[in-house]
Amino acid sequence: MSLSALACRYAEALWLAAHEAGASEQVLGDLAALKQRLDARPVAWATLFDPSRSAADKELAIKADLEAAHRLVRNAVRLMLARSREEALRDFFRAFLDVHQRRTGVLGVKVETAAALNADERKQLVGALSAATGRTIDLEEGVRPELIAGVRLTVDSRLIDGSAEARIRRIRNGLRGVAVGSTQGNNQDSARK
Repeated sequence: MSLSALACRYAEALWLAAHEAGASEQVLGDLAALKQRLDARPVAWATLFDPSRSAADKELAIKADLEAAHRLVRNAVRLMLARSREEALRDFFRAFLDVHQRRTGVLGVKVETAAALNADERKQLVGALSAATGRTIDLEEGVRPELIAGVRLTVDSRLIDGSAEARIRRIRNGLRGVAVGSTQGNNQDSARK
């Protein structure tokens, strides 16, 4: 998924301000909490994206959510609303996490498996990824039973699919290609007639 350039610019500016204030970790946590609160209230999101509402109305709709956040988070959101940049909020939270991870040498990796990883598997995977990349790994785990077996990794928006489901799909697609494009099969069918 590609993040909007506008959200990335706001996220970069916020990270720099937070870093200068020695508050990048707090801002990261406050942004995550703010997003969680907004996600729990779809009406708040709807209000933010309603073009008929003023910036003041939009800010009022999320005032309680903003009050718990660091002043830099409050200022960034208010600035986006005042400049009619609320669309940037869709990607802003993820963009800030990406900037934070890049600036602090952390690599965010999403791993999906058919069954939950146990502690040893998790440790082994994080160790291998850290050794291969030279970076600290922030592992996000997901369980997808339809993968059957294997692992699907998403690293820096790149999908590495080593699941059994993907191997079966590749074989199935290959078989379809052979059946459709094979001249040998057509010759054998002609000989039988």
